[in-house]
Amino acid sequence: NYVVFSGMVFRIVRLNEDGTVMLISDDNITNLRMGAEKYEKSNADIYLTNEFLNAIYNKDYIVDYDYCVGNLKDITDINSSCETKLKRKVALLSIDAFMSTFNNDGSFLCEKSSVALANITNGENVNTSNKGENCLYTTDGETELSVIRPVITLKSDLVVVSGNGTFAKPYKLEDYNYAKIGSKINTRLVGEYVTYSDLLYRIMKVNSDETVTLIATDGLKKNVVGGSGQTLRISIPDVEDYTFNLKDKNNPGYIINNEYKDYINDSNIIKTTYKIPVNEKGKNYNEYKTTEIEAKIVLPKSYDLFAGVQKNNNDSLYLLLDKTVNKNTSYYTNILSGNMVEDVNNAYGSYAIKPVITIKGDMKIKSGKGLASDAYTIK
Repeated sequence: NYVVFSGMVFRIVRLNEDGTVMLISDDNITNLRMGAEKYEKSNADIYLTNEFLNAIYNKDYIVDYDYCVGNLKDITDINSSCETKLKRKVALLSIDAFMSTFNNDGSFLCEKSSVALANITNGENVNTSNKGENCLYTTDGETELSVIRPVITLKSDLVVVSGNGTFAKPYKLEDYNYAKIGSKINTRLVGEYVTYSDLLYRIMKVNSDETVTLIATDGLKKNVVGGSGQTLRISIPDVEDYTFNLKDKNNPGYIINNEYKDYINDSNIIKTTYKIPVNEKGKNYNEYKTTEIEAKIVLPKSYDLFAGVQKNNNDSLYLLLDKTVNKNTSYYTNILSGNMVEDVNNAYGSYAIKPVITIKGDMKIKSGKGLASDAYTIK
C-alpha cells in the first residue's frame, strides 16, 4: 500500500513482528556515488542521516531500527545481510527486506529504474532492477551514481486518518495537515508538489530568508497552441570542460537564464546564489569542491533532493549542474536505469532542462493537497 508521510509518498515494505512498519520512498530521492567498502559511513549513510532525515517534518514518528547492512559473499547470499546491523532512523533497503516483497506477481520494487541496496558483494554495490537474477545486479560504486530511495520504520501505534492505500488516495497519517487555502507556500513541507508556470515542481528547501527553492519533476516545455508542450533541449557537443556558465551564449546556463521567456514565467523567481560542485570519484558528496554563481534558473546537482528521475518519465536525458574533471564529458540522468552517469558530450544529441528555481515564499496556495496527483496551485 501507499502511505503519505511528511508530505512524501512511501510504500509499505513489511509489517515487523513488534508492530512497527517498514516503508520505502516511492520516489527516486537522489543519486549518489556509493564509494565505500561497507554501508556504514558510505555516501548513502551520510546523506540519509544528514540531508534526508532533516527534510522529515515529524521525526518522532520514526523509530530507530536495526537495519541489515552486511556484505554478501555473492548476490544470492541473503543470510549474510543481517550479520551486520546498524541502528538508524533512515537507511537503504537490505537484500533480505527486498526479497520479502516478492509474491506470485513479483515485487513492486522490481522496476525499470534501479535502486541501490545497503549491501555490497565483492566490492560492488547490489541494486534492484527489472534485469538480472531475481531482479538484482551489481554496479561499480565509483562509476555509477545509484538511485537512492530511503527506508524508514514507523511507530506501531500510528493511526490512519484518511485514504485507502492506493496511489491516488494514499493512507494519510496525523503527522501533518494539508495546506489551507490562503496559506503561504513557505509554510509547507519539503517534498510536497507545487505547480508553477504550468510545470510540476517539488519543494526542495524552505530558506532562512523565507523564500522557497523548487525542483521540477520534468523538463521545461514550451506551450504550443493546439498541441502538447514542446520540450526544450540543449546540446553541448565536444565541450572540453563543461561548466554551467552564465556568460557563454552557447552554454545552457546562459540560454536558460536569457532565453527562457517561452518556457517559464520569472515574475516570482528570485535571483539566488547556487553552488556548482566538482563531481570527483573517490570523494563523498560533501567533500566536493564548489563554486558559487548568481542565477534565476539552474540545473539540479546530482545530490539535490528529488533530483532523481521520476517514475513514468520517459521524456529525455537530463543535464546536471555538476562539473566534471574529465575532458569532453558531462553528467546526466539516464532515464533507462534512473542512474546518473558521466559520459562524452556527443554521445547523445541533446539534453532536457529540469529547472531548479527559488520563488517568493509569501505566494498563497489556491488549491491542492501537495501530492503528485493533486499538487498545490499558487497565486
